[in-house]
Parts: sequence; C-alpha cells; structure tokens
Amino acid sequence: MKRLNPEHINRILELVNNAPYFKLLSMKICEIREGYARVEVDIERKHLTPFTTVHGGVYASLLDTACYWACYGELDEDAGMLLLTLTRLC
Repeated sequence: MKRLNPEHINRILELVNNAPYFKLLSMKICEIREGYARVEVDIERKHLTPFTTVHGGVYASLLDTACYWACYGELDEDAGMLLLTLTRLC
C-alpha cells in the first residue's frame, strides 16, 4: 500500500484551503489519508437558502471535495481524476 508523504499533504492542505472557492464557502480540508478525507464547513448565513436550510450546493461541494481527496492518495503520480456527481431533477 502506498504511503502519503506528510510534507506533501501539508503543502496540499495549505494550497487548497487557501483557494478562493474554499474561502468563499468557509470550507476546510482537515485531514487527508489513504482512502479518507475530512472536510468541514462552519455553516453561516451565507450558506442558507431563503427558507433557512443549507443550500444543496454546499452539500455537493463537501461531497465532491471529500471524495476527490479521499481518492487522491490512491492515484499514480501521472494520473488524473474527474469526479462527476449526478443528480435527478424532479
């Protein structure tokens, strides 16, 4: 099994957590391990719909981010990945 380089992960966390989209959502990746990622959002008023529920886009961003970074350590160095989330519209 591959082992992730802790220095590399720390640099990834710093880079990604300072990205504009992450700052916009107040989203933070707290931990990345092989097959695991922990992502947190401090829910604020800006995350709510007019009906005071958390917007689905916030959940989608959390899911997308956690899935991508959980898989990240399993990829070969020369591989890429695209994550698609499909939703059924009513």
